[in-house]
Amino acid sequence: LIDNIYRPPYSGIGVDFRFWCTTVDQNNYKFQIWDTTGHEKFRDIAASYIRECHLYMLCFDLTSRSSFEIVKGRLRDIDRYSYTTLNTIVLVGMKSDLKEQREISYKEAV
Repeated sequence: LIDNIYRPPYSGIGVDFRFWCTTVDQNNYKFQIWDTTGHEKFRDIAASYIRECHLYMLCFDLTSRSSFEIVKGRLRDIDRYSYTTLNTIVLVGMKSDLKEQREISYKEAV
């Protein structure tokens, strides 16, 4: 969901990018959203969008162990490529409504 529009899965190149700028209390902020759909083929571009970030939101599918394993790799990428010393990482487990299909427990994710 980007730009307040749901787009069903697509078969394009598999990566999407959006950004916006805003000012809060006379401070300028730039927000970037990179959606690589979890594909390992986009891992090489990680350095370009990790370098100067201060906040990371990593999403994974609670019904997919492989999705969770990819997030573990992204955490290593953040540690490797980030130029900043102050990072906030938010981990978001999606599809929590599919309790019967869940493969990742809350305890494991934290």
